[in-house]
Amino acid sequence: MTEQTKFIERPLVLRDDEAAQKLMDVSHTLNWQFIRDNAELAASEHVQETVWSPREQVFVHLVTDGPTRSRSVYVSSTPDAIARAVGVLEFLVDTLDFCSLDELSSDATEAATEKQRAIALVRLGMGAPKDYEERVFTLLEGGFRHPHPTVRNAAIWATRFALWPQFIPLMERMKDEDPEPILQSVAADTIEIYRESGVTSQ
Repeated sequence: MTEQTKFIERPLVLRDDEAAQKLMDVSHTLNWQFIRDNAELAASEHVQETVWSPREQVFVHLVTDGPTRSRSVYVSSTPDAIARAVGVLEFLVDTLDFCSLDELSSDATEAATEKQRAIALVRLGMGAPKDYEERVFTLLEGGFRHPHPTVRNAAIWATRFALWPQFIPLMERMKDEDPEPILQSVAADTIEIYRESGVTSQ
């Protein structure tokens, strides 16, 4: 697959399994070219990605978070195919049932249990804008300070979908100070992902 430009401002976080199935049905009905997937990976440990090409040099990515089974969609293209990619994105927006950023933020704010909050934080990270947004940052920052380790772990995991340099100091602190050694390790691994992606602390 040729070099791509991920150009949309925010991935579309699908509302439920039915929305994901609709995307797969559309890909079959419209004969999108199947590019690849990594579905053979253990669903509980990895992020899965399935990629189709609906038009020349335009790619639709279905991303599945293994632990929560949450799904998001984004569109990428080569630089000379952005106009075609915008058309594909508009089609997806009209076709798929996805959550607005307001909904994702409300879910993260109003979650009643630790498990619900953890899932909501991951979904918020999956649907975060490309660039820093204070509301999203504040909600995920709160997850880093939550007393329950499941929520703190989810907050770290969520930042792997939103590679903002503002998260690095939070992860550095967790790497050094979190009472759970496993979370210290997860934070350290996430910092390394940022470095490999060229994202550094401001």
